[in-house]
Amino acid sequence: MTVLEGLALQADANYKLLGRAYPYIARRLLTDPAPELRASFEDLVIKDNQLRWNRLENLLREGSKSQDFDSSQLWMLATWLLSENAAGVRAKLAAELARMLDAAAAADARDRIARSFNSAELANRLVPVQPTELEARARAALLMDTVAARIRANSSSSDSAAGSSQPVTFKLPQGSGPLGMLTPADVSSLVASVQASLAAVSPQLQQLAQQPGAAELVREVGKQLSQRFAARVIKFAFGSQDRPPAAAPGQ
Repeated sequence: MTVLEGLALQADANYKLLGRAYPYIARRLLTDPAPELRASFEDLVIKDNQLRWNRLENLLREGSKSQDFDSSQLWMLATWLLSENAAGVRAKLAAELARMLDAAAAADARDRIARSFNSAELANRLVPVQPTELEARARAALLMDTVAARIRANSSSSDSAAGSSQPVTFKLPQGSGPLGMLTPADVSSLVASVQASLAAVSPQLQQLAQQPGAAELVREVGKQLSQRFAARVIKFAFGSQDRPPAAAPGQ
């Protein structure tokens, strides 16, 4: 490939063979079920035992540029992610989903506290901002927007035929924890609600949700959220002990 790129550069100094080939390679990694390519996909998106979202996003962006890209083929990738062979990737995905949901729930709780006590400082003390939380929160918002957009796209034709169109959005509900913080039970209810909405507009998603890997993914996300919630409650308890007394009315 290096020799071919050298020949191409003689004719066009701006030509980059690898750059031209990358959309094709990305598409193959995303849509080809060959075991060796699935192994390459796993090596690419997992580093230091963590899922690298930027690599996955780059694959999706570049793969969509390929002339033969068919987004419907991504269902094969989703099916593989929920299969026994993808248990390693699925574990990292569960960890990232838990981190994203925890970040979104923490930001929501922080906003509620700030509004209730008119103090952003108190909110940050009771629910401290964790490292990489802003990035995780942005990804959580993007994920929710993407899911909502997919539902709108899949249901638009039926809505048009019925002469009605209901806006579809996903937002975190008020939790049952301290000051509205989400508990693992709240998240389980949210996941069930999202699954029901998706299944209503996409039989393929309904089939995916019935796979053993899907249930395993939800359980692992719930487990990790429970651990994160316990840690947050401890920090919340210590932070509340340092909370200054509320000012008396008129003072």
